[in-house]
Amino acid sequence: MVAFYPSATEGFWGPGTSLTDWCEENYAMTPYLAEFWNTLSNIFFLMTAILGMRTLQSVGDVEQRNYLAFGSLLVVMTGSVLFHGTMWYHAQMLDEIPMIFNGCIIIYCALRIFPNSKKNDAAITTVLSLYSLLFTPIYVYNRNPDFFGFSHALLVVGLIFLPPIQINRLKREYSNIYDAKRIRGLWHLYWYSLACYLGGFSIWSYENVYCEHVRSVREVVGTPWSVLLELHMWWHLLSALGSYGVIILLAYMRLLAIKRTDVQLRWVGGTCVPILHSRLTAQKMREEDGLIPIICALAWDYGADTKYLKMGFGLRPAGTDGKWGAPTSTLDWCEENYIVTPYIAEFWNSTSNLFFLLFMGVGLFSVTRLGVTEMRTYLSMYSIAVVGVGSFLFHASLWYETQMMDELPMIYGTCVFVFAAWRVFPETNKNNNLLAFGLFVYSIAVTGMYLKLKNPVFHEVCYGILAAILFLTPPIQFYHIKHNYPQYSDRLSGLWKLYWYGAVSYLGGFAMWGVDNNFCEVLRTGRENVGYPARILLEFHLFWHFGTAVGTYASVMTVTYLRLLATGRSDVYLKWVGGVFPMVTTDLSYVEIRKLTKPKAV
Repeated sequence: MVAFYPSATEGFWGPGTSLTDWCEENYAMTPYLAEFWNTLSNIFFLMTAILGMRTLQSVGDVEQRNYLAFGSLLVVMTGSVLFHGTMWYHAQMLDEIPMIFNGCIIIYCALRIFPNSKKNDAAITTVLSLYSLLFTPIYVYNRNPDFFGFSHALLVVGLIFLPPIQINRLKREYSNIYDAKRIRGLWHLYWYSLACYLGGFSIWSYENVYCEHVRSVREVVGTPWSVLLELHMWWHLLSALGSYGVIILLAYMRLLAIKRTDVQLRWVGGTCVPILHSRLTAQKMREEDGLIPIICALAWDYGADTKYLKMGFGLRPAGTDGKWGAPTSTLDWCEENYIVTPYIAEFWNSTSNLFFLLFMGVGLFSVTRLGVTEMRTYLSMYSIAVVGVGSFLFHASLWYETQMMDELPMIYGTCVFVFAAWRVFPETNKNNNLLAFGLFVYSIAVTGMYLKLKNPVFHEVCYGILAAILFLTPPIQFYHIKHNYPQYSDRLSGLWKLYWYGAVSYLGGFAMWGVDNNFCEVLRTGRENVGYPARILLEFHLFWHFGTAVGTYASVMTVTYLRLLATGRSDVYLKWVGGVFPMVTTDLSYVEIRKLTKPKAV
């Protein structure tokens, strides 16, 4: 049974530190989520992003910009879940800053509809990049929600006015190719997207202005009807539909501009959800009777293979195409595809990503309990979760787009880890900007080259370089502690133990990964012979996920422990829970910790 708590009660994540606190009563449903309905309603972003990418794939849209627009919706979703779940300032930044980047990406798509717009690509990219990159430090510095609202509103206004301009241009320049019906369809989609977004914004504004009234009405009507008055939840639904609609609109216009006359607009469930359809596509989306519209949109035809459709939930032959179609990724791991369920390509490889989320949660709990205020630490923890989410999507679908959402965050997250590891001691902070710039350039260069080359070995080498740096850095820092902080010399044995714990976990996972890659046929034969449940123990990629999750967690906690000691926090110490799980903790109370700590720079 779900317990109910009074509004504003401190829950699992402690008192909120965010700049804004929405109208939903905090910890009213569970002590583990500050705003329960605001958190859960982010699933709408997940559904629309997946549906959008699948729609683009079904019509053969190969331009990365549109996939990036939908991918950034997933980043916004992740940040919003963390924000509403914890009400922390750092989580708020992970929600709101990606909204700016997402808006810039969609603006870019709107400006690059026609082939001849490529000549302005450099200028468009530069302006939008500067806008988003300048916004971030200014917002982090001034911490003014109105500044964020104004910056986001400018992008929204741009997205209100740009599509009509492009629709009219398409009508004018392609009148001999596309009839009035196509143009009306574009306008229909435009007004649909605009109505959804502005409707959601109106509801959001009403809740903010009349929060006390909304709360009193919720109290009168009681559960379950009060859920319908969680208006921020409706903002999430409608803004997700509005964002989805405008990205589909821009993708559709782009396809028409390059004379893809085979692509058409369809409305699943009447006027509920728009999708793109091509008569040339092998697998076509269709609407199934008796299913809700969004589920209908996710149920696409498998052609003549009706026997497969009737198999239901059960074991499947290796290599069978499931709900996500044939793999488009450059890698396909040793686990047999769709062998457990047609909805997840690599079931155990996907679900084992829960280890990343688990250790991120434990890590966040630890650093919050310790009173850590530096953003680098929280970014390190959040990076673990982002990689976990991306890896889940990749292994579940085996799409190239989700592969990038797994592998590129591995580069970005490890860059964050390296930055934190090299900036442990206050006396080394003078070159912060130079190090941050170097890692930023490295991550951008790797991204561009990897998207161009599409060579997994290139990614593995680039990631391996960062991992090697991260592996070699702690011993250097331990040496610095020994010679410059003699008061902590008794902590070195614990630090070394934590270091080797993480290193062995990571290298053990890497060894499993190597065996899984090089002896796949042996493992598959072994799994077939032993059967369930023992065959799960031969899913070695699962143990790679576990080993890297443990190793990454230990690495971040090692750096956090070092940083706390270097900044004079002699109260912290290393504790081994059950003798096997490390945690950095303190015996001080929360109030005492707050007196010791002050907000610090990144």
